[in-house]
Amino acid sequence: MAKPLITFDASLSGQFSNSYCDLAFANDYFANHYLSTVADTWAALDTAPAQRLLISACRVIETARFTNYVRPTDYAFFYDYITGAVRQLAERTEPIRLFNTQNLQFPRNVDIDTTTGASFIPTSIMQAQCEQAIYLLSYDGAAVSSRMQGISSEAVSLGKGQLHASTVYVGEGSAFAPMALEYCRPYFLKGGMRMRRA
Repeated sequence: MAKPLITFDASLSGQFSNSYCDLAFANDYFANHYLSTVADTWAALDTAPAQRLLISACRVIETARFTNYVRPTDYAFFYDYITGAVRQLAERTEPIRLFNTQNLQFPRNVDIDTTTGASFIPTSIMQAQCEQAIYLLSYDGAAVSSRMQGISSEAVSLGKGQLHASTVYVGEGSAFAPMALEYCRPYFLKGGMRMRRA
């Protein structure tokens, strides 16, 4: 049996992490899903396909902007060599990646449990990943391709012996599942969902 090219990695702040949540979280989320058909669909998946869906869903969510960029010239931030975390000099709450070596945008420096001091990924982001994963199962590639290019509708009509084609564009496109988008919305930075047409 061939080894998969991409290994599922849900480690917190990992350098090679490709999923916010592990399979146990996703299984629990779908076991308690409000739509029984969704719960049944997820339960029918084997481990490998479920992990691949979670990885793909995480990639889609990572296209949005949840963190600010730390530039070498930005002296408001510094690298703590003892803990490995990126710290802020001032009392600023700009969301940045907690560790400059982590692959994903979460956890951020603002995602810290105030009682334990432990970092975490917000539950809403993990739920968004689950919703995005199940959405990918019913993915209409043609419709999504158009949507990502900013096309909301295309029509061809016949009038006065001629064919007329029209395309209506929207300001931005997205591959986000509707529920995933709602779960992620509170964490977007300004302009975090703006995607331009090619």
